[in-house]
Amino acid sequence: MTINQLTLRIWIRIKNQPNYLTLFFLDLLITIIYFPKYLYYLIKKQKIIAFDWGDGTYGSFYLPLFEKLDNSDLEVVFFFHFGKANQFGPNIFKKGLPRIYADLLDNKVVICTGPSEYKKLPKTIRIQTFHGLVSFGAVWQKDFIDYFDILFLATKFQWQQLQREYKKVAAGKKIFKVGYPKIDKYISIKGKKKNVEGDNVTLFYGPTYHREISSIFEFLPIIVKMCEKNNYKLIVKLHPLLYHKHSYDLSGGIDWPKEIYKYQKAYRNIIFLEKNENDYNLGEYFRMSNVFLTDVSSIGFEFVLSTSKPIIFLGNKLKIPLDDLQKGNIRKYEKYPEIYYRGKIGPIVGKPYQLETTLKRTVEGDGHKTERERFRREFIFNLGTSTDVAVSKIRETYEDL
Repeated sequence: MTINQLTLRIWIRIKNQPNYLTLFFLDLLITIIYFPKYLYYLIKKQKIIAFDWGDGTYGSFYLPLFEKLDNSDLEVVFFFHFGKANQFGPNIFKKGLPRIYADLLDNKVVICTGPSEYKKLPKTIRIQTFHGLVSFGAVWQKDFIDYFDILFLATKFQWQQLQREYKKVAAGKKIFKVGYPKIDKYISIKGKKKNVEGDNVTLFYGPTYHREISSIFEFLPIIVKMCEKNNYKLIVKLHPLLYHKHSYDLSGGIDWPKEIYKYQKAYRNIIFLEKNENDYNLGEYFRMSNVFLTDVSSIGFEFVLSTSKPIIFLGNKLKIPLDDLQKGNIRKYEKYPEIYYRGKIGPIVGKPYQLETTLKRTVEGDGHKTERERFRREFIFNLGTSTDVAVSKIRETYEDL
């Protein structure tokens, strides 16, 4: 990278993030403060399990694994970005190391949920756990596979893909059929069943991100209006990337929390699960809800897997490579589960004006229950017990270093 490129990158950061320079110097200070800890691990050649925490966006995917591993005799740390952190709790201070040290330490098992680039050091094992219930090719591309030695698969379809078209990509890697640890605790939460009548109806709306895919641009005003008209309670949880108000592609350039606060002032029966709210408590809100509304976000599948309750899919935009979406090359993805199950485990509402009628029909007579039960049996590995499976494989990897 040239000086001019670096200068341009810093200027763009300052323009989009006014407090960038302050955070930059705080990052520098934090790096210095944690240097003795890094030096200790380096000199002692201490084996560690490191979570690729980053800014905490996908912390809920790490927490079930962290809680089990932290209560053991293993050394657990987080690699974090302080200047970008949105979930910077006491465990990060206590267990953390700035991300700058990540490729300077050997003797580690790194656990990731994204396309992080960790160098292949002599004694470094990199595990990819993924942060959603989607397929290779539809969302997970080569960069979610190339830099890793072990893949933890969530769905049975992923396993089939690796046996067919992704054999070369996964060559030489260890593959484990793990499942989806994030929702284990959601399933274990017990709650009384509510009668779904009149003002007892609670809806959970969880849209995905991107101006070309998310239902939020078209459906949110209609959902709020419908809830107000029928005295429904509404729970809203935004995809983390919808908070990027400075990115037109990700959020449409809209400050979505601000928009939801406006709706809350006019209609107080709205619960907004803000970005910093711990996703590990999401099961409680799942239990409160009667019907889930989403477009193509994995959180809708999480809801069905956890509760078996009804789901309604909004809009006809799919989360596939944008080039294919824009050209209408959709048929080749028809058998991908995140597309195949839309309309099968719950109805699809193409236009906002159709939502209220579809919702009332779903509340009065659930015609997709059998398919949802089959989905829960067939979709992922180790439903409800995947945390134990994952932790067992991580421990084995650690001991083999």
